[in-house]
Amino acid sequence: GLVGSDVCTVNVSGGKKDVGDYTATASTLSNANYALPDDKTCAFTIAHKVVGLTWSNTSLTYNGSAQKPRATATGLVSGDLCDVTVTGESTNVGDYQATATGLSNANYALPAENLTQAFSIVPKTVGLTWGTASFVYNGQSRAPTATATGVVSGDTCGVTVTGAQTNVGSYTATASALSNANYVLPAANTKAFTIARKVAQLQWSDATFTYDGQ
Repeated sequence: GLVGSDVCTVNVSGGKKDVGDYTATASTLSNANYALPDDKTCAFTIAHKVVGLTWSNTSLTYNGSAQKPRATATGLVSGDLCDVTVTGESTNVGDYQATATGLSNANYALPAENLTQAFSIVPKTVGLTWGTASFVYNGQSRAPTATATGVVSGDTCGVTVTGAQTNVGSYTATASALSNANYVLPAANTKAFTIARKVAQLQWSDATFTYDGQ
Protein backbone atom coordinates (compact mmCIF):
# COMPACT_ATOMS: atom_id res chain seq x y z
CA GLY A 1 0.00 0.00 0.00
CA LEU A 2 2.95 2.35 -0.52
CA VAL A 3 2.77 5.51 -2.62
CA GLY A 4 4.45 5.35 -6.01
CA SER A 5 8.07 4.31 -5.73
CA ASP A 6 8.35 4.72 -1.96
CA VAL A 7 10.35 2.19 -0.01
CA CYS A 8 9.38 1.19 3.52
CA THR A 9 11.06 -1.59 5.44
CA VAL A 10 9.26 -3.20 8.37
CA ASN A 11 11.23 -4.13 11.48
CA VAL A 12 9.80 -7.23 13.15
CA SER A 13 10.49 -8.19 16.78
CA GLY A 14 9.73 -11.41 18.68
CA GLY A 15 12.14 -13.70 16.91
CA LYS A 16 12.52 -17.14 18.54
CA LYS A 17 14.86 -20.09 18.16
CA ASP A 18 13.29 -23.07 19.94
CA VAL A 19 10.26 -25.14 19.01
CA GLY A 20 6.96 -23.58 20.06
CA ASP A 21 4.08 -21.23 19.19
CA TYR A 22 4.89 -17.52 19.27
CA THR A 23 3.76 -14.03 18.23
CA ALA A 24 5.85 -11.69 16.09
CA THR A 25 5.24 -7.92 16.11
CA ALA A 26 5.86 -5.33 13.41
CA SER A 27 7.52 -2.73 15.63
CA THR A 28 8.79 0.11 13.40
CA LEU A 29 8.92 1.34 9.81
CA SER A 30 11.94 2.76 8.03
CA ASN A 31 9.93 5.50 6.24
CA ALA A 32 8.61 8.29 8.49
CA ASN A 33 5.76 9.00 6.03
CA TYR A 34 4.05 5.80 7.07
CA ALA A 35 2.55 4.40 10.26
CA LEU A 36 1.90 0.83 11.35
CA PRO A 37 -1.70 -0.44 11.30
CA ASP A 38 -3.51 -1.53 14.43
CA ASP A 39 -3.14 -5.18 13.41
CA LYS A 40 0.62 -5.53 13.61
CA THR A 41 1.13 -9.02 15.09
CA CYS A 42 1.39 -12.45 13.53
CA ALA A 43 1.29 -15.88 15.19
CA PHE A 44 4.01 -18.24 14.04
CA THR A 45 5.30 -21.71 14.83
CA ILE A 46 8.71 -23.35 14.96
CA ALA A 47 8.22 -27.09 14.42
CA HIS A 48 10.49 -29.94 15.47
CA LYS A 49 13.36 -30.96 13.24
CA VAL A 50 13.17 -34.70 12.54
CA VAL A 51 16.42 -36.52 13.30
CA GLY A 52 17.89 -39.62 11.73
CA LEU A 53 18.91 -42.61 13.86
CA THR A 54 22.10 -44.63 13.72
CA TRP A 55 22.16 -47.86 15.74
CA SER A 56 25.25 -49.48 17.27
CA ASN A 57 26.19 -52.20 19.81
CA THR A 58 23.67 -54.65 18.38
CA SER A 59 25.65 -57.75 19.41
CA LEU A 60 26.36 -57.85 23.13
CA THR A 61 28.03 -60.42 25.39
CA TYR A 62 26.19 -61.57 28.50
CA ASN A 63 27.44 -59.78 31.62
CA GLY A 64 24.64 -60.33 34.12
CA SER A 65 23.21 -56.83 33.65
CA ALA A 66 20.40 -55.49 31.46
CA GLN A 67 21.77 -54.44 28.07
CA LYS A 68 20.49 -52.78 24.92
CA PRO A 69 21.89 -51.26 21.71
CA ARG A 70 22.72 -47.57 21.39
CA ALA A 71 20.88 -45.14 19.12
CA THR A 72 22.54 -41.89 17.99
CA ALA A 73 20.58 -38.94 16.61
CA THR A 74 21.91 -37.57 13.32
CA GLY A 75 21.18 -34.39 11.39
CA LEU A 76 21.48 -32.11 14.42
CA VAL A 77 22.12 -28.39 14.19
CA SER A 78 25.79 -27.68 14.84
CA GLY A 79 26.46 -27.37 18.56
CA ASP A 80 23.24 -29.08 19.68
CA LEU A 81 23.14 -32.21 21.82
CA CYS A 82 20.35 -34.77 21.63
CA ASP A 83 20.43 -38.11 23.43
CA VAL A 84 18.10 -40.92 22.36
CA THR A 85 16.10 -42.90 24.93
CA VAL A 86 16.07 -46.60 24.06
CA THR A 87 13.82 -49.21 25.71
CA GLY A 88 13.71 -52.99 25.42
CA GLU A 89 16.82 -53.92 27.36
CA SER A 90 17.31 -57.58 28.31
CA THR A 91 19.71 -59.55 30.49
CA ASN A 92 19.86 -63.15 29.34
CA VAL A 93 21.22 -64.66 26.13
CA GLY A 94 18.79 -64.40 23.22
CA ASP A 95 17.48 -62.31 20.32
CA TYR A 96 15.53 -59.16 21.15
CA GLN A 97 14.20 -55.85 19.79
CA ALA A 98 14.94 -52.38 21.13
CA THR A 99 12.91 -49.23 20.44
CA ALA A 100 13.88 -45.54 20.34
CA THR A 101 11.15 -43.85 22.42
CA GLY A 102 12.30 -40.31 23.12
CA LEU A 103 14.84 -37.51 22.67
CA SER A 104 16.49 -35.30 25.29
CA ASN A 105 16.21 -32.13 23.17
CA ALA A 106 12.68 -30.74 22.72
CA ASN A 107 13.65 -29.08 19.43
CA TYR A 108 13.87 -32.46 17.70
CA ALA A 109 11.45 -35.29 16.89
CA LEU A 110 11.97 -38.98 16.22
CA PRO A 111 11.59 -40.21 12.63
CA ALA A 112 8.66 -42.36 11.51
CA GLU A 113 10.98 -45.21 10.47
CA ASN A 114 14.04 -46.99 11.88
CA LEU A 115 12.66 -46.68 15.42
CA THR A 116 13.31 -50.35 16.24
CA GLN A 117 16.46 -52.42 16.11
CA ALA A 118 17.00 -56.17 16.48
CA PHE A 119 19.86 -57.08 18.79
CA SER A 120 21.31 -60.17 20.40
CA ILE A 121 23.00 -61.09 23.65
CA VAL A 122 25.50 -63.89 23.09
CA PRO A 123 26.90 -66.28 25.73
CA LYS A 124 29.95 -65.39 27.78
CA THR A 125 32.83 -67.85 27.36
CA VAL A 126 33.92 -69.39 30.65
CA GLY A 127 37.31 -70.68 31.69
CA LEU A 128 37.76 -74.19 33.08
CA THR A 129 39.61 -75.32 36.19
CA TRP A 130 40.14 -79.07 36.35
CA GLY A 131 40.29 -81.18 39.50
CA THR A 132 42.63 -84.10 40.12
CA ALA A 133 43.62 -85.97 36.98
CA SER A 134 45.35 -88.95 38.59
CA PHE A 135 43.29 -91.81 40.04
CA VAL A 136 43.91 -95.26 41.45
CA TYR A 137 41.71 -98.10 40.24
CA ASN A 138 38.80 -98.79 42.60
CA GLY A 139 36.31 -100.52 40.34
CA GLN A 140 34.28 -97.32 39.89
CA SER A 141 33.95 -95.06 36.85
CA ARG A 142 36.30 -92.07 37.27
CA ALA A 143 36.95 -88.71 35.53
CA PRO A 144 38.31 -85.32 36.58
CA THR A 145 35.81 -82.67 37.69
CA ALA A 146 35.70 -79.26 35.98
CA THR A 147 34.72 -75.89 37.44
CA ALA A 148 33.63 -72.92 35.33
CA THR A 149 35.57 -69.70 35.99
CA GLY A 150 34.82 -66.11 34.99
CA VAL A 151 31.15 -66.49 35.97
CA VAL A 152 29.24 -63.31 36.87
CA SER A 153 28.88 -62.84 40.63
CA GLY A 154 25.72 -64.55 41.85
CA ASP A 155 25.42 -66.90 38.86
CA THR A 156 25.84 -70.67 39.08
CA CYS A 157 27.20 -72.71 36.19
CA GLY A 158 27.82 -76.43 36.54
CA VAL A 159 30.04 -78.31 34.07
CA THR A 160 29.09 -81.71 32.64
CA VAL A 161 32.17 -83.90 32.03
CA THR A 162 32.10 -86.97 29.78
CA GLY A 163 34.72 -89.66 29.17
CA ALA A 164 34.76 -91.34 32.59
CA GLN A 165 36.60 -94.70 32.69
CA THR A 166 36.92 -97.62 35.10
CA ASN A 167 40.03 -99.60 34.20
CA VAL A 168 43.72 -98.71 34.40
CA GLY A 169 44.95 -96.56 31.50
CA SER A 170 45.42 -93.05 30.08
CA TYR A 171 42.30 -91.24 28.91
CA THR A 172 40.81 -87.87 27.95
CA ALA A 173 37.84 -86.26 29.67
CA THR A 174 35.73 -83.62 27.91
CA ALA A 175 33.70 -80.74 29.33
CA SER A 176 30.62 -81.25 27.18
CA ALA A 177 27.92 -78.95 28.56
CA LEU A 178 27.12 -76.14 30.98
CA SER A 179 24.06 -75.84 33.21
CA ASN A 180 23.61 -72.12 32.51
CA ALA A 181 22.56 -71.09 28.98
CA ASN A 182 24.18 -67.66 29.44
CA TYR A 183 27.62 -69.24 29.18
CA VAL A 184 29.50 -71.24 26.58
CA LEU A 185 32.47 -73.60 26.85
CA PRO A 186 35.93 -72.52 25.66
CA ALA A 187 37.61 -74.17 22.69
CA ALA A 188 40.10 -75.93 25.00
CA ASN A 189 37.67 -78.18 26.87
CA THR A 190 39.52 -81.49 27.39
CA LYS A 191 41.73 -82.88 30.14
CA ALA A 192 44.06 -85.90 30.06
CA PHE A 193 43.81 -88.21 33.08
CA THR A 194 45.13 -91.57 34.24
CA ILE A 195 43.89 -94.46 36.31
CA ALA A 196 46.82 -96.24 37.96
CA ARG A 197 47.03 -99.82 39.21
CA LYS A 198 45.87 -100.51 42.73
CA VAL A 199 48.61 -102.18 44.72
CA ALA A 200 47.33 -105.54 45.96
CA GLN A 201 48.02 -106.90 49.44
CA LEU A 202 49.27 -110.48 49.79
CA GLN A 203 48.01 -112.87 52.43
CA TRP A 204 50.19 -115.98 52.79
CA SER A 205 49.00 -119.40 54.02
CA ASP A 206 50.44 -122.94 54.45
CA ALA A 207 53.91 -121.69 55.32
CA THR A 208 54.87 -124.90 57.26
CA PHE A 209 55.29 -128.20 55.42
CA THR A 210 56.28 -131.82 56.19
CA TYR A 211 58.73 -133.41 53.83
CA ASP A 212 56.91 -135.57 51.28
CA GLY A 213 59.35 -135.72 48.38
CA GLN A 214 57.39 -133.16 46.35
